[in-house]
Order: sequence, then structure tokens, then C-alpha cells
Amino acid sequence: MKLYHGGYTVIEHPDCLAGRENLDFGKGFYTTLIQEHAEQWARQAAFNRGRLKPILNVYEFDKEKTVSEYCYRFFPAYDEKWMDFIVSSRICILNQEVANKYLKFIESKEL
Repeated sequence: MKLYHGGYTVIEHPDCLAGRENLDFGKGFYTTLIQEHAEQWARQAAFNRGRLKPILNVYEFDKEKTVSEYCYRFFPAYDEKWMDFIVSSRICILNQEVANKYLKFIESKEL
């Protein structure tokens, strides 16, 4: 499955301990299935930090191997169940071990 991360830097090796504490799930590496969402986030993040070049990072995620080893939640849509989880959670879903084992960097694109 392809996952996308928008920002203003190329990230070949995600660091799940980086980032701000006050995000939906705390520190972590945030990805989405929706390329357009990541592109919008990249443009906004680059603009907010005075950067000129938003970057879309693309990864291949081995979902099948991950689910055989880890407990996880997958939300195929932004619906009420997803919102309930967002509101009630403050944890990092994709921990460093999972990222190291199953998140394979494909490419970065300047937008």
C-alpha cells in the first residue's frame, strides 16, 4: 500500500520520536493514503515555515506483514468512527520499530 507524507524536507528514514507533542497522536510520523491531502499539507507546512519547496514523500507500506505482528487500527474513511478515535487518542500509531521494518521509502517529489 502506498502512503504519503507532506512536508518541506526529504525524509528517507522516518523518526517517530521527532515532531511536536501537541498533535492528534502526539509525536510520531504521520502518513495518509490520500496523495492530495499530503500535497496540501506539504504546501501549507512549507508556506508556514517560509520555505519555497514543498515536498511529497512516498512510501510503500507492507500492511500484511505489519498486521501479523502488531495490533493496529485502520480507518478507510474520514467518518464518525475515525473522528471518535482522533478525539479519544493521544498515542503514536506508527512506532519506530514498525517504521524501520515495514515502511520503505520510494521517492520524494518537489511540488
